[in-house]
Amino acid sequence: MHAVIMAGGEGSRLRPLTCDRPKPMVRLCGRPIMHYILDLLDQHGFDTATVTLGYLADVIQNAFPTGQYKNVKLRFVKENMPLGTAGGVRNAAIDCTEDFLVISGDALCDFDLQSIMKRHKESGAAVTIVCVHVDDPREYGLVNTDAAGHVTGFTEKPPWSGVTTDLANTGIYVIRPDVMRLIPPDKPFDFAKDLFPLLLKNRMPMLALPAEGYWCDIGDLTMYRTCQHDMLEGRVSVQLPRTETAGVFGRQASPGGKIFPPVYIGERVQLSREAVIGPHAVLDDGVRVDPHARVRGSVILPNTVIGPGVRLTGVIVGENAMLERDSAMYEDAVLGTGATLGEGADVQPGVGVWPNKTVMAGTTVRQNMKSGSVRPQLFSETGIEGPVGMLISPAFCARVGSAVGSLKSMQRVGVGYGAGNAVRAMAMALMAGLASTGVQVLDFGCVMACQLRFAASFAELSCSLYVGGHDNISLLMLGADGLPVENAVERALTAAVQKDEAIRCAAEEYKEIADMNSLRMIYQQELYRCAPDGLQGEQAAVSCEDPEGELLLRDTLLRLNVTLRDKPHFYLNAAGDLTRAVDETGRQAGAEELLAACCAVAFWQGEDVAVPYDAPAVLDKIAEAYGKACLRYDQLDGEDNQSIRRLARRQLWLRDGMMMTVRLLAHMKRRQCSLAQLLAELPHFAVRQRSVNLTASPSVAMQSLSSLGAPQRQGIAQNGDHTTIRIWPLKRGDRLRVLVEADEPETADELMADVSRKIADLLDS
Repeated sequence: MHAVIMAGGEGSRLRPLTCDRPKPMVRLCGRPIMHYILDLLDQHGFDTATVTLGYLADVIQNAFPTGQYKNVKLRFVKENMPLGTAGGVRNAAIDCTEDFLVISGDALCDFDLQSIMKRHKESGAAVTIVCVHVDDPREYGLVNTDAAGHVTGFTEKPPWSGVTTDLANTGIYVIRPDVMRLIPPDKPFDFAKDLFPLLLKNRMPMLALPAEGYWCDIGDLTMYRTCQHDMLEGRVSVQLPRTETAGVFGRQASPGGKIFPPVYIGERVQLSREAVIGPHAVLDDGVRVDPHARVRGSVILPNTVIGPGVRLTGVIVGENAMLERDSAMYEDAVLGTGATLGEGADVQPGVGVWPNKTVMAGTTVRQNMKSGSVRPQLFSETGIEGPVGMLISPAFCARVGSAVGSLKSMQRVGVGYGAGNAVRAMAMALMAGLASTGVQVLDFGCVMACQLRFAASFAELSCSLYVGGHDNISLLMLGADGLPVENAVERALTAAVQKDEAIRCAAEEYKEIADMNSLRMIYQQELYRCAPDGLQGEQAAVSCEDPEGELLLRDTLLRLNVTLRDKPHFYLNAAGDLTRAVDETGRQAGAEELLAACCAVAFWQGEDVAVPYDAPAVLDKIAEAYGKACLRYDQLDGEDNQSIRRLARRQLWLRDGMMMTVRLLAHMKRRQCSLAQLLAELPHFAVRQRSVNLTASPSVAMQSLSSLGAPQRQGIAQNGDHTTIRIWPLKRGDRLRVLVEADEPETADELMADVSRKIADLLDS
């Protein structure tokens, strides 16, 4: 049997460990990762393997000078240019005449490969994708299947709101030789992005095969440490040399020191009798640990010296490093190859020190350098938010600003903020961080969020940031379309903030922060355009939680010749959203009904509309009656979604309460009707929503709730003739959002109660 081992990646999230070696050659309990993969191939009868090489190719090839590992004959293929995962495999397997295995050289597993090959051949599939169930699917490519296990689609690293399955692609495939002909030569081509969608399009069968056993994608430094923890605990079937002492692995029977198993002790390790090691410590070959040093839950790579009194808890130390007396490192900190930690110095949790750096004695290292780790979920549905002085501080905002300015394609970035000294201070810090990267910063001052959304399009901004709140402050990031940025941008920004990786421009590259306080006048002109024929003869009252916003809207209506009286009365919140209205009869209409009315106006004028994915389902029914389309956008990736967001950019009035108010009044004048009459033309509907706290993983929860609806781009949905149910996890993964819709309020209340009971029962079972 033949295998292709993909070993060409840079392993950037494992830096600084991968600065001088490719990821497959990084060591796990004394041996390179790739050795464990080759052991598995040998164990299951593979006699040949082709290794695709890219980054530091010679390091891998030189590690196998005979071209042989045990019973596996090795062939090496270098890529002259990056060809993607599928392109690299094509180069390695174009001459294969039998089905072959593709496996990563930088992940650890103990799957039964013989059984996998057998299942693949029995299925007749063009490709078998080996999968595993995972607790947190946000870091993986997910595989959607039908009941028989046939692949129906893919979801790439979704937020919790987009999770409908916990079946993750391991990057291990069995491939029929004829599939290779679909991969173009000398052109970047990936399995997940290019080949697999092409197979689906051509109706070539793909099987998703959940594998039993252990699998760890060593994607970052935390997983690198966790994987070795699992090896010591016996959770993965690998051969670790054992000593006479239970729970102590390695080739050194009595290294000395006080040891708390499980630990791994390599060759030539020197332990002082007063040193304390373990549990879950890995000391690779040639490590020296001096008196009273303590190493716990940490990975220490070869030839490192740990001085007297050093304290290491949950850290990684690279090869040939030096830790001097009484220095310390804490959880998830990393010291790179050849680095020195001076006497009494300490590295704070999550901080990385790059190779060959020297930390001076007595120094506390608090700033992240170039290190990889598991990304916290920075964004919620309302942006980045938290209490003043805790998560949200001027220092943090400056860091966010510099991270935003360092993202690709950032040239002009706008900043606006609400009322309050704390909010203004955060905005100033945000702009300082942005300016430090050399981007052009536009200061729109104290404005409403709806005005900044308008500015995003008007000023042709790369993105814009709005700071709002009081004791709890939120940072909302909007894209060039004035909508919340897509998931890929949120991920990139989160990674940049955590790593503290930012461009730092020279003094002469700083640009003057542009004063954009004229926005109010320009925005008011846009409000006038929502009623080009004026509003002579109309009457209305308006209230807004933002006093300046209320003055602006009242002034606009007066200039459009509206008589300000008590009804209809439109109510807006501080962000400028239209939250409710009271019509001429005294009946109250909520935000969903007013949105439906505004959409009906657009349909009546011959327009399609673009609305958020959670907008009421009744909009589809209204659109159908007019022969138009109601399109829904979200924050996930995809060209279809991009085109819908482009339409939404031109329909700001669907997200701006002031524009919506003026537009509704203009339509009432055009039709010579009242707001009550306009609302009466809408189908009856009622929307109810609630959130449910989660104690388990959202992916597990969504699997448990799969009987309540069909998978969607975000969550699950059940659409009936007169009812709709939608359920999806919120971004931080701690709650579910439940939305139901029915023809009548009583029916919606009953439906919500019934769905809530079912959710509670399914989550408890």
